[in-house]
Amino acid sequence: MSSTTIIDAAFASPQCYVNVFPYEGGQFSIVGGAVLECTYSKNIYSNDGRFEIVLAPGGPHTNRGATWAEIITPMSFVLIGMSRGIGTETIVCAGVVTEIAESQRWETGRPTKRVTTITGADFSYFFKSFNYTSLYYLGAAGATLGLSSLGLPDILIDKLNGAPDQFGKAFYTNIMAGASGIMADTYVNYNNQPIDFSKAVATTFEPYGDNIIIPYGELYIASSSNWEAKFKGSIFPFPFYEFFTTTAPSGFYSSYAGSASGFAFQMPQFQGNVSASPSLVARTNPLPYVNVSVDGGGNAAFSGINTDAWDALPAYQISYGVPVESNISYTSEGTANFDFLNPTWASSMWGSSAANTASFSLLYPGAVDTTSIHRYGYQPVMFPTAWYYDPNGYYAQNPNADFMGMHLSLLGRLFSYYTPVPMMARGSVSHWLRPDILPGCKYRFTPFKQSEPWDFYIIGVEHRFVFGGPSMTTLTLDRGLPTAIYGDNTTAGVLYNMHIGNAMRQNGEYVVGLPVSGQKPLQILNPLNDASVQQILGEIAQVYVTPGAS
Repeated sequence: MSSTTIIDAAFASPQCYVNVFPYEGGQFSIVGGAVLECTYSKNIYSNDGRFEIVLAPGGPHTNRGATWAEIITPMSFVLIGMSRGIGTETIVCAGVVTEIAESQRWETGRPTKRVTTITGADFSYFFKSFNYTSLYYLGAAGATLGLSSLGLPDILIDKLNGAPDQFGKAFYTNIMAGASGIMADTYVNYNNQPIDFSKAVATTFEPYGDNIIIPYGELYIASSSNWEAKFKGSIFPFPFYEFFTTTAPSGFYSSYAGSASGFAFQMPQFQGNVSASPSLVARTNPLPYVNVSVDGGGNAAFSGINTDAWDALPAYQISYGVPVESNISYTSEGTANFDFLNPTWASSMWGSSAANTASFSLLYPGAVDTTSIHRYGYQPVMFPTAWYYDPNGYYAQNPNADFMGMHLSLLGRLFSYYTPVPMMARGSVSHWLRPDILPGCKYRFTPFKQSEPWDFYIIGVEHRFVFGGPSMTTLTLDRGLPTAIYGDNTTAGVLYNMHIGNAMRQNGEYVVGLPVSGQKPLQILNPLNDASVQQILGEIAQVYVTPGAS
């Protein structure tokens, strides 16, 4: 069961502390009125954590009288702590400075205006700034020159295949951040001691299950992109996984096997053991999803909905009333109604013959919602993935392998993300500053007047401190539904039927069923083997037929 944190509406004095550790050495604490404004924002879908600190004129007391803009240098390590009342003390960001700017303005007869602005990023910066394009060349150089330090570790030979969590952990540890990795000597200065990147970051690599294998890891060395694109695009693809880096209390996201505790950075201004770590999180998508399996007749069929990960998420609940501001909306944006997987590795291995020129992705089932197509338009998703079985060719030579079962499991995750989108609410809420709220959790409040409580998924947070002004926390919310609907995961419930296209909002109520008799919910379609394929495709084609044409 998930833990719930109650968000009260009591007022308290908001506080913000900034500790800066220049890369070149030294440390500074900026507190009180010296911090005019401070904003940190994070969205786990975009993986872009940014901060901006606006400081009053001046700097620390030094003999020379240097200003903050002269003292703080790029890549200085920064800890930002905020609080509003007892129990909310939180280090909201551990990151690095990317730019320091000082602006001055002189106007006749008016005081001179000076302000220093510090901008930077959390540890997602490193995942975007490092690239692995040259790994091939480094390996070749090491062999040619006889310099082992330029070579690549033996991960290229015997570790670059396996389950996504194992592969991702090996790739991160051995190639990216380990003792022999590209970032082995990357560090931040903290209390005048270098903290290596690999020690600073807490990591979570959750197993996916379903016998998923990344079969040909060498492709991940030959391709070109930054670390974030590598992890998010191919090793931990969304919507099967969530991959993000953020700042969190030690152990907050580390409830899975294989998690590692990062360096516990602390702020002296906070009482008690308040610490946080830069946190890399690769976890299976916690949103509910429909199970798809093969029935006794050999046909693909829906077999219930899985809400285990969703139910276990930490939750924040407002104690009464509404936030300072809320904005709730429904949209068809993100709808998909023709969902097929395109296993790029398997299609390249098996190819096609002159007798069978069909696309490989059509050899196995997809999900089709004809009712949605006629309502929202034809919105196909042909999802490419380098996942699949067969690192050694075993399953390709054994027709009894459960290739179909693995494919259907992935398909269920895919359409479960897109199908219910138009029926789910999204939006934002703003509270008086609550820096202890973290993304990737649930949020419960009453979004409409005289309505029941709803549950939302927090995909983004923004904490903004203003000295002498309103200090606010704004949450970006997604997947909103009444709490009672999320609490019913039976096959007769709205939640399950919503995910298979068999539910609607009618007169403000969520109900099972479709508006018109005869309309069909989501169907599993295998174009090469399904006897009803012509009928289903004919129903889809009607969207292109001109009304009244003979």
